[in-house]
Amino acid sequence: MRARSPRPARLPATLALWLAALGCSARGPRETRPQELLAEFGEVAVENGVLSYAVRMRRASEPVLLLHGSNMDSRIWEDQLGALVDQYRVITYDLRGFGRSSRADVPFAAHQDLKALLDSLRIERTALVGLSLGGRVALDFALTWPERVRALVLAAPGVSGHRPNSPVEPWVRELIEAIRARDTIRATDAWLSSPAMRPAMERPDLAPRLRAISYANSGIFALGASPERPLDPPAIDRLHEVRAPTLVIIGDRDAEALRALADTLAARIPGARKVVIPGAGHLTNVEAPEAFNRALLAFLAKN
Repeated sequence: MRARSPRPARLPATLALWLAALGCSARGPRETRPQELLAEFGEVAVENGVLSYAVRMRRASEPVLLLHGSNMDSRIWEDQLGALVDQYRVITYDLRGFGRSSRADVPFAAHQDLKALLDSLRIERTALVGLSLGGRVALDFALTWPERVRALVLAAPGVSGHRPNSPVEPWVRELIEAIRARDTIRATDAWLSSPAMRPAMERPDLAPRLRAISYANSGIFALGASPERPLDPPAIDRLHEVRAPTLVIIGDRDAEALRALADTLAARIPGARKVVIPGAGHLTNVEAPEAFNRALLAFLAKN
């Protein structure tokens, strides 16, 4: 496996990676071993910051970009990389405020960050797979630049402009108190105790990993009011405008409000399909990776 340490994107060395993927080199054609994994790690400059990204593939192929959920980072896609990399050019990145990307304490728009990443990687059109917050960003991008989205997979997505009408639960009150006290670990624990996250956190095989990733990203709770610029008009009023083939994935143990939102997306996005994964909560790709990957691969193959 060839890998590079994080560095500024678009360095000349990147050229060798993609020439290798095409079976070429600066000296002329060569044969690439079929099982050779090609990987690139780097940073892309965006408005007021940088995004940390990774690209993996075994051959030149169609791109698929994965967007993680809130309080997480791109490590959440580990169970999907092996399923995708043999057939696709797989791009992951840490959304602003998470992982190794810049803090989200300056004005920005997450869907414009995504465009800057795709522009830097010279990707004109791609499939987008978004989980939770990542689904919101993917949907905003698809509405703003529809010609650049080949297919759209929304797993338990957020939707810009959506305001759930549900009572304030005890975990929410605990979260608010922790944020006011600037106790980011306590805030993270409150979030991990939510109905959406509870199914995953009940599992001893998953809870330590998810807690470690969430604690590493707990600084998001220290920011207070977000300076992010929302999509205007928001996606919730524009679902009928989505042009890309769309798959909605939801766990049957996810929070009731999120299951209802998934129903809304499936009903209002033209031609959208919905897959319900039994026994899974909010993190369907982690809790039920085999079922998630089957649905994802089948959908991508058709579109």
